[in-house]
Amino acid sequence: MPTNPSRILRFVSPAILVLCSTVLLCAALTFQIIELPATGANSGPFAINNRGQVVGNYFVSNQSPNIATLWSGGQLSYLGTLGGSTSHARAINNQGDVVGGSVTNAGETNAFLWQRGAMTDLGVLPGAIQTEAFDINDADEAVGYVSYPGSVQHPALWSKGTIFDLGNIAGVSGYALGINAQGQVVGAAIPGTGQSCGPVPCHAFIWNHGTMTDLGTLGGAWSGANAINDKGWIVGSSATASGEQHAFLWRDGVMTDLGTLGGV
Repeated sequence: MPTNPSRILRFVSPAILVLCSTVLLCAALTFQIIELPATGANSGPFAINNRGQVVGNYFVSNQSPNIATLWSGGQLSYLGTLGGSTSHARAINNQGDVVGGSVTNAGETNAFLWQRGAMTDLGVLPGAIQTEAFDINDADEAVGYVSYPGSVQHPALWSKGTIFDLGNIAGVSGYALGINAQGQVVGAAIPGTGQSCGPVPCHAFIWNHGTMTDLGTLGGAWSGANAINDKGWIVGSSATASGEQHAFLWRDGVMTDLGTLGGV
């Protein structure tokens, strides 16, 4: 069962980016592998926008702090932190605005929005101890989680300068990983505000302007949604009835098992 909503991957330096939209297209076209510079260190690209700008992390070694980074026009830029030693860039929209999480000078992790060279702390709600953002749309609406004492996380939405605890609204715990242009939010959650994903199996959800819908599973105990497009199609992973983890596509109310490449 997935227990880490960050989905962050580390790659050996220099980072390698392959641009291709489908397996069939890759088979039909030649394409170029582009090295993203990471002078004397390692890097982990995480997201890309339609302008080819890439965000991720830079780190000298596995024991060193991560710093949020932006690759744009062949140049590597460090986005800084909120005063602490570590930051992570999770997503970038088509305006080049970046969201993620950073340690503050008080030692807490808060969500940030980076725009036009400046990193802004997106703050926390009363009673919460930390936040992190994982996705952003072109309207600068961001999603992630807000964390409370007792290791309880709720899915969260930042819109027009306000944080919305979607868990308090819908009565669930969990986290949000994706948002589309219509402001529809997806992630993983469970009923009851006193529990967290991990110890208790979560289900994929879609939150649509105040209404949260459980997307179910592929027959197993858990599922989680990772992303949603502007048509409302959702992708994620789920346990099957026999206990394997499979990718799924949720479309028009139906969850479809995308299978595997010959494995279980």
